[in-house]
Amino acid sequence: MPGLEAHEFAASDRLADLGANSMDCAEIAMIVQESLGLAVPRVELFGPKNIGELADLFLKKLKLA
Repeated sequence: MPGLEAHEFAASDRLADLGANSMDCAEIAMIVQESLGLAVPRVELFGPKNIGELADLFLKKLKLA
């Protein structure tokens, strides 16, 4: 997403607040899952409220894999 090069990300940042639309969010989730070799059910991706919670979800799934 353009304009975030100088942004210092925090776990409390919300993707929508950073300018991401629903398609951006889906693409980010897909790229992360592919990179980590995960397959997280789509319904679980609606739970996290910020990037910290999303990271926690991916970490939890990695530990279970």
